[in-house]
Amino acid sequence: MALLVPLWACGSSNGAATARDETALIWEAWHRITEAYASHAEPDPEAVVQNTLQHLLDLVDASPYPLLTEAGRLRGQPPPGVPDQLADVWRALVLYQQKWPGLERSQVAEAAIRGMVSGLGDPSAAS
Repeated sequence: MALLVPLWACGSSNGAATARDETALIWEAWHRITEAYASHAEPDPEAVVQNTLQHLLDLVDASPYPLLTEAGRLRGQPPPGVPDQLADVWRALVLYQQKWPGLERSQVAEAAIRGMVSGLGDPSAAS
C-alpha cells in the first residue's frame, strides 16, 4: 500500500484533472485490496468504510457529527469508477473538499487508504 500514496501526489498540473485522478487512486486501492488480499474471509465493506471514515475524521480532528450526517444527505450518485461499497466514502470526500479545501490531497489519500487497510481487521495487513 505504501506505493499507492505517493501516486496520489503525481497527478497532472491541472487542478480539476488532478482532483479526479487523486480520487481515482483511492478506488484503485480498494480494487487492489479486494483482488490481492489473501485471507480466509472476504474484506467486510462495512468495516472498511467505517474505518476509512474514522481515519478521515481523525485527519482533521473532527467529530462524526455533523460531517457524517451531512454526507448521508448528499444527493446524487457517485461517478463511474467508485465502488458501490465505498459510496459513503465518496460522499465524505466531497464534503472534505468543501470544508477543508486547503488540506493536502496526499494526506487525504493516505488517511483513506490506511483506513481501508485498517478496516480489514488483519494486523498483518496494517501499514
